[in-house]
Order: sequence, then structure tokens, then C-alpha cells
Amino acid sequence: MKAFNSLFFILFTVTSYAQTTKSDTLNIDSIAAKSKCYLVAGSGGGFSGQIIQYHVLNNGNVYRSESLKKESSLFKTLSKKEAKSIFKKLKELHLEKIDFNHPGNMSYFIEQHKKGNVHSVKWGDGAMPAPAEVSSFYKFLMEKISAK
Repeated sequence: MKAFNSLFFILFTVTSYAQTTKSDTLNIDSIAAKSKCYLVAGSGGGFSGQIIQYHVLNNGNVYRSESLKKESSLFKTLSKKEAKSIFKKLKELHLEKIDFNHPGNMSYFIEQHKKGNVHSVKWGDGAMPAPAEVSSFYKFLMEKISAK
């Protein structure tokens, strides 16, 4: 009986841990299905080729994904005020009107997902610097995401 109780306890603990870990991860397709407008920004390339992406939803949830791990997890929740300011600046940027695709060895990108449409801007080629307003928005966004 003691062996059964011990086995039950171990199985319960492992199952609970697996469910907790799983609930902290989210498939990117699920994010898209839940939000009519969101943005993805990040960087990648270099020696490893790894891409790190931040998916920012208009409700303030920020999910981080790494291409080598193939899953996303909740990274941070921004305040409603912060989320609103990000999406206001994104709207003012008119990203959908900017045609710029010049990745480099290390590349940076911003994607706007809105009503099923996706528009992206990529840069990193030293000979073709990103438009100033794109670089400024990217810096603003990364500061908001990384702030404690």
C-alpha cells in the first residue's frame, strides 16, 4: 500500500508539473485566432540562425518565441495604457505603407497582423539602413517589452 501511495504521489506531481508547464505555452496559431490585431517584432540570424520573436497582443499580453524551441510562452503582460500606446504608435507609423525588405546577417523585423492581413518590414543590411521611423518604433517597442 505504501508503494502504491508513493507511486500515486509521484505520478500526481509529474502530471501537475506537465500541466502547469503546458498552460504557460501557447501556439502562435492560437494567438492569431484570438486577436484581430497584433504585432510581431524580433531579430535573428547570425551564427546560430536563431530568431527571437515577441508577439504583442492588443490586450497587453506579450509572448516570446525562439525558433529553435518551436513554442511560445507568456513573457510579460503590459498594462492597458502601455499596450494602447504601442498600438497607437503603430497606427501612426502606417507600417502597411512602408515597403522595406533588406535583411542582413543579423536581421530585425516588425510584422503587423490586422484582420487577416500581414505586412512586414525587415532590415539588417548595413548598406540599406531602415527608415528612421521604423527604427524608432522598434526601439520604443523593445524598451516597453524589456522594461521591468
